[in-house]
Amino acid sequence: MKKVAQYVEPFNEDGHSFISSSAARLLRSNYVARIPKKTSRTQAKQKITKPADRVIEIAQPRTFSHYIMNLPSTAMDFLPNFIGLYAGHEDLFEPQTTTRLPMIHCYCFGPRHDADGQDLDPDVAVQQVCESVSTKLQYNIDIGSPDLEIHAVRDVAPNKRQLCAASDCQLRLLFDDATYSLDNGRKLAMFWKKDPHVTALVRH
Repeated sequence: MKKVAQYVEPFNEDGHSFISSSAARLLRSNYVARIPKKTSRTQAKQKITKPADRVIEIAQPRTFSHYIMNLPSTAMDFLPNFIGLYAGHEDLFEPQTTTRLPMIHCYCFGPRHDADGQDLDPDVAVQQVCESVSTKLQYNIDIGSPDLEIHAVRDVAPNKRQLCAASDCQLRLLFDDATYSLDNGRKLAMFWKKDPHVTALVRH
């Protein structure tokens, strides 16, 4: 944590509450990181002191760009917590601003073979993921939907494949009037760097 302490903040909270609490906290934050520019080898050898103007100031964004849920066995259980996450805060995103809605990355497992041991049609596995995501989000998503992209990550067992479902939330999902909004308060790790993006890593 020594070299990234200014833009990595770890938390130890339940993942369900982290999704809403971290978003609310980030919205209220006015944090600015001050990062010294790198010293060249020549300057280091000559022991040249860095002037004040060699410090880069980076304002922390007020909304997340990505949510990553990378534990396949439980990641989908967190999806309902995104319903209504930014209810009443539509003005934070496009088209009112240039800020895009957060991208949600949800890792999950899918079968490799059918009941007869034959290679499963990839579309079948993808459809199963679509159905699971639709159930969790209470929003119907089908294969080919622009709201969801699913890709294979790796095979983890003879009949188990790891997949990643990514949604850019071009849905009514985040703005629904639901229990999990920022205003009624309903982190495990929050990190950001020089590009204006903030990512939340959610793990149970």
